[in-house]
Order: sequence, then structure tokens, then C-alpha cells
Amino acid sequence: MAEKLSGVIRGGCPGFMDINGNPQEGLRYEIDLSGFIERHLCPCDHCREVSGAPLADLIVVKKEAFKITQGQQYLATVKTKPRCRRERLAHTGCQVTVYVDVEGFDQIVLVHAPTIDKADLAKLPLPGRIVFIEDSTLPASFLARLGLPMYRGWVAHDDKTAQPVTA
Repeated sequence: MAEKLSGVIRGGCPGFMDINGNPQEGLRYEIDLSGFIERHLCPCDHCREVSGAPLADLIVVKKEAFKITQGQQYLATVKTKPRCRRERLAHTGCQVTVYVDVEGFDQIVLVHAPTIDKADLAKLPLPGRIVFIEDSTLPASFLARLGLPMYRGWVAHDDKTAQPVTA
């Protein structure tokens, strides 16, 4: 179940210096925590490819709670799955995904936790489950060691009928 949180947290990706030493703008965003839904881990091969990590740490929020406050013009869309649009900064050469917009889940945004300011990330609960294990080449036995409920695909955070899988 989603925790009731309040306040605003911030995040983004830093800018960079161009070849002439001129600072270039980065991207900044805000999340109104009243729109927080959950935090989960995703080991699907697509998330692993774009994050460079064995698990992607994702914050799920209502779309209206997520607002880009600076640098939107620099966003580039990368489509890694038929239904996923990952947004990252185009002008930095950085491949870090800032957030994911998923077709069919029009009310939510998945924000990559590493892009949240460190002080603000500490205000969020730890991940509560693992999703999309069916799309992962990681062994379920590895994931089971984390001690979190695991689901084959996406399951709504409030779905009481969903059954976790075991390794």
C-alpha cells in the first residue's frame, strides 16, 4: 500500500561544460509527494540495459505530481520497449534515464530514483517489491535474496488479488 507522504522533492541531471568552457543547462524537476504511489525495483533486461545496474530503482508517481522546472527542451525520447518511452538529456551525451512514460499507464510516471537529489531521496520509503521478473535474464534465486515480493509483470500497487511468485 502506498505511504501517505507530503511535501515536494526535487531532482534532475546536471548540466555540463561545452568545448569552450561555457556552462550548459541541466534538467530539474519537482515531485509533489501527495502523488507518490510506490517505489519498486525492476530487473527487466530493458531497465538493466539503460541503467547499467542489475536493478532499476523506480519511484511511481501520479503524472500531475511530476513537473519539469528547467531544461525540458533538452529531453530526448528513447523507445526501449514497444510501450516505454524513456526520457533523458540529449545534449550531455549521458544515457541516464530521468523518467519513463509507459503507454497504457497514462496516469503515472516512473522516475529513476538515482536522479532524485540525495537529501530528498532519503525522505522516501525503501522499495517494497520487485516487478517484471519475467522479462529478466537475472535468476529469480538472485532476486529472492532481496526478500521482497516478486511479480512477473506490472501489478497495480493496490491490487489485493495479485499473487507474488517464488524463486
